[in-house]
Amino acid sequence: MIKKIRAGKLRNLVTVQVSTTGRDAFAGITDSWATHTTLWCDINAAGGTERFGDDQITGDLTYEFIGRVDPSVTRITADMRISWNSRLFNVEQALPYRELQHGLRIIAKERDV
Repeated sequence: MIKKIRAGKLRNLVTVQVSTTGRDAFAGITDSWATHTTLWCDINAAGGTERFGDDQITGDLTYEFIGRVDPSVTRITADMRISWNSRLFNVEQALPYRELQHGLRIIAKERDV
């Protein structure tokens, strides 16, 4: 019997983006982000850290995105990012979720905008 992730938990539509390089009107190189795929995910806060530097305290929040992935979608890697509700997250890891068929667990840190 193949276990699956319950669809009711996958309430958040996230966009996985990949960095692309192109040319602007003046033949300069520009970096932008393009959609790699979209996923329905369950999103959970996984932890955070605080540090003191430059006379201020800064923090990083780490989130876990659990969802299903279509096997035809190419691999999600650490050089990609996630966009969700106008927030951006740097992908750190993308791993199989509990060895479930089509299950994916992405660990990502929220970016400062």
